[in-house]
Amino acid sequence: MNDKSWEELYNLKKDPRETDNLAKKPEYKKTLEELRNKLNLMAQKYADPYSGVPSGLTVEFIDEAKNVSIKGKQALYRWILPKEVVSQKAYQILVASSKKNIDNNLGDVWNSGQVRSKVSSNMEQKGNPLNANSKYFWKVRIWDQDSRLSDYSEVQEFKLR
Repeated sequence: MNDKSWEELYNLKKDPRETDNLAKKPEYKKTLEELRNKLNLMAQKYADPYSGVPSGLTVEFIDEAKNVSIKGKQALYRWILPKEVVSQKAYQILVASSKKNIDNNLGDVWNSGQVRSKVSSNMEQKGNPLNANSKYFWKVRIWDQDSRLSDYSEVQEFKLR
């Protein structure tokens, strides 16, 4: 739902087999922006009012803890479930290195994918450690007890020292 991590644009008259993706070509930038705007409006118009949006995002850090095998800094993420939700069935966390990437739903630092879990606290980041003195951006979306997908939360910015 409104996942912008991969975009495709084809001229179906000239390319019915969809072999030439025009999305990255500069001459189609305006067309792509118009289609993105239409998609965003449709997503808002047809959003499920019962799925809510996670809020209260917080990040804690683990730093070379004793008796724990962690190299570098790792983050623990948590959020508050929407008031419309009875329980969470799954979540997806995106962590990005820039505001632009997170606004385009690109988790270039970490994309958890859909994780089946009812828990919404102390979600440990997998993958590469975070870099000191770097700024990051993150957001989360959830699937509720009826498998309805929420919108992404507001973006939270954090910096490692």
